[in-house]
Formats: sequence, structure tokens, C-alpha cells
Amino acid sequence: MKLSIIIPCYNEELSLKKLVDNCFEYINNDVEIILVDNGSLDNTFESLLSLRLPSNLVPVRVEKNIGYGNGILYGLNLAKGEVISWTHADLQTDVSDVLKGYKKFENELISKKCMVKGERKNRNLLDFFFTFCMGIYSSILLNKWMYDINAQPKIFHRSFLEEFENPPLDFSLDLY
Repeated sequence: MKLSIIIPCYNEELSLKKLVDNCFEYINNDVEIILVDNGSLDNTFESLLSLRLPSNLVPVRVEKNIGYGNGILYGLNLAKGEVISWTHADLQTDVSDVLKGYKKFENELISKKCMVKGERKNRNLLDFFFTFCMGIYSSILLNKWMYDINAQPKIFHRSFLEEFENPPLDFSLDLY
């Protein structure tokens, strides 16, 4: 398996059909997509199970939502790919963006220590301000300019997982 894409889903019952339809085009023997129902309170998991899914589109369930990061980490533990990614279920980022980032990762980055992340566009002023402040905070921590640290997708070599020590279970996993 070359690429694993983790997509945490929380209360996405109504948008799953569109998400799954979007994923079908990108499934092949080199790509798996793990759809993690992150303890949804609606019928997200039941809806996933009711759809005809190819074998490389894997639905899993976390019984209790204890945070966005926990859902991603659950999927990461199941991932088989050499390169791993995560993105949003609400289609803020199209699955094709993961594959564009993967091609960049594969063709241009020569180190397993590199990471590709997306960039959000056309955001409202409040979201932009929050994102900008998170960028400043992360830039100070990492001593390198980082913009839109929470943007999706995230794409990295699976060896990054070896360095995960007590990763946060909430939304700050993107910063971690």
C-alpha cells in the first residue's frame, strides 16, 4: 500500500454519500481510505455500512468521541500505507487535493522527514485571524514560518508515527 488517507467523520450522516462518491474515483490497489466515525451522535456509522464500499474504503468506529485527534490517531493505527494523510470529511478539502499533495511529496521531497500540508482559501475574517494567530504561535514554537497549520490535507511518511509521543487527542493534533 502506497498511500493511506484517514478521514475522521463526526455527525456526517447527511454528507457521507457525497464524500464516498468523491472517494470512489481515487481508490485503487495503491490507495486506501479509512473513514473513522469518531463517536458520532447521529447515524454516521450505520450510513457508512449501508453504502456499497470497495475493500480499500474502510469504515471503522470509535465508540466515544474524545476529540478530533483521537479519531485521526485511531485511523493512523490502522493505516497500511507507506505515506499517510488525513483530511476532513466535510469536503473542505477534496480527496483529489490529497492526491495532488501526494504527487508533490513523491516527486519533489527527498526526505522522509518532510511533510506536505494544504492551504485554505476564501475564509472569513475571523477564521483568517484565528489561522494567522495559530501560524504565529506555531512559527515561534518551531522556529520556522508556518502558515495555516490546521489546513488539510496533511501528508507525511509513516516514519513520522515513530516520533509521536503522547500526541494530543483534540484539534491541536494538527499543530503537534
